[in-house]
Amino acid sequence: MGAGGCNSPRPPDRADIEVAGGSALAVAADISNRAEYQAMVERLLSEYGRWDVLVNNAAVAITKPFPKITEEEFDLSFAVNVKGVFHGLQLAWEYLADEGRIITLSSSTTALMLPGYAVYDATKGAVEQFTHILSKEFGPRRITVNAVSPGATETETYRTGKSEEFLAGLEAMSAFGRLGRPAEIAAVVTFLASDAAGWGDGTEHPRQWRHRMMAGHGIWSCARDGWQEGTGVDFVRGHRRSLRPARRRSPAPLAGSAGC
Repeated sequence: MGAGGCNSPRPPDRADIEVAGGSALAVAADISNRAEYQAMVERLLSEYGRWDVLVNNAAVAITKPFPKITEEEFDLSFAVNVKGVFHGLQLAWEYLADEGRIITLSSSTTALMLPGYAVYDATKGAVEQFTHILSKEFGPRRITVNAVSPGATETETYRTGKSEEFLAGLEAMSAFGRLGRPAEIAAVVTFLASDAAGWGDGTEHPRQWRHRMMAGHGIWSCARDGWQEGTGVDFVRGHRRSLRPARRRSPAPLAGSAGC
């Protein structure tokens, strides 16, 4: 089950999934509301009898100068981005099958110190800590808990409210000189949801840069030429994340935007 939000491209409709040989059930819920989230899980279980994968993807991204963030915007950001993930993780503790998979979408911006991103990145930092710590708590049930932190990704709404100068700065951070594509992020999530990812836990994934990072209780070391075994890191996609602060030119400050 995935909780989708504005970070998602247009989701495939039920007909698309059925043509591909799968089956789908669409259920709307406010994930910041525990009762609605639980009702969604119970509907899933009544339809399929088993819950194997949770993808925490629903999010709001309100990015604007810190003094202009309202209390209502702060509360909404934490209600969806943190409390919603909290509800999903607690429900997974109760209902997710052993050997299941939990994947949470974070953001590479947590390491970039971008002006305007203070509240959004605070919420993503919180769910990264959920990932690190709960990877150990879910571990005895052989449930993996991982996070994917995409670089700037060209979803349908990503350019809304962002200047061309700011977007050009994000593109320049990528080794490929462009924004990411939703399918490239989905490929990482698909891997983490598969049986092949059973030895990766509590982590973040880098694609474009050679990266070695310690966190939690192990190490992931990877490059374009493959993976080495390990556990306990964050999966970062699109931007380098290091244990040491890296000097990098930040994109121009945001004048103010809402959404993602």
